[in-house]
Amino acid sequence: MYDIFLSYSNQDREQLRPLYQALSQAGWTVFWDHTSIRTGENWHRKIETAIKNSRCVVVAWSAQSVQSEWVLEEAQYARQQNCLLPIRVDHTPPPFGFGMRQTSDFTQWNQRADHPCFVELAQLLAGFAQPSRLAFEPEMVRIPAGSFVMGYVEGRDDVDGGCHVDEKPARTVQVAAFEMGKYPITFAEYDACTAAGVCPKADDKGWGRGNRISANLSP
Repeated sequence: MYDIFLSYSNQDREQLRPLYQALSQAGWTVFWDHTSIRTGENWHRKIETAIKNSRCVVVAWSAQSVQSEWVLEEAQYARQQNCLLPIRVDHTPPPFGFGMRQTSDFTQWNQRADHPCFVELAQLLAGFAQPSRLAFEPEMVRIPAGSFVMGYVEGRDDVDGGCHVDEKPARTVQVAAFEMGKYPITFAEYDACTAAGVCPKADDKGWGRGNRISANLSP
């Protein structure tokens, strides 16, 4: 069983590779014929079995795919099963019969999981299958282990009337190595976590979402 069957024209393979990788890294299992069909397997039978055993079908419309009988047949099957999620990777209109279906615009996708179009797709995909792990993994910075002196040090801290009783005696504190996010988390990034079913919905207090930053976001 696959979470996603990725339907596309072979001529768009390299353009679709980042999407396959992003979906896989987000925790979904993706059938992508380039990696899912082994040497010697019956190609037609494998495709039929895979699409029938996928929870949803992401169809990538392009100038090439709208001319592909295989892609059109896969899209038709997904529409009949009510599991079609179309995206467009260029400005070619969807083929006849699919124009009434809302299509996600991936023409400006920057190949990041926090981009609005990917976040939107992730939210739709979550309705069919929950990914096995977080859809957005922020860039982390490793902080090395170290130590510092906590508390009142005579001569150094003789300001504002001295110190509180619990600030004495000064002691050395050891801190283990840890990681922290390199950049503040935006609403778009947090919403990807929400779409993955990991983080609760965050209230933007009317400020707006997208690339806005909020100090109140927490898993």
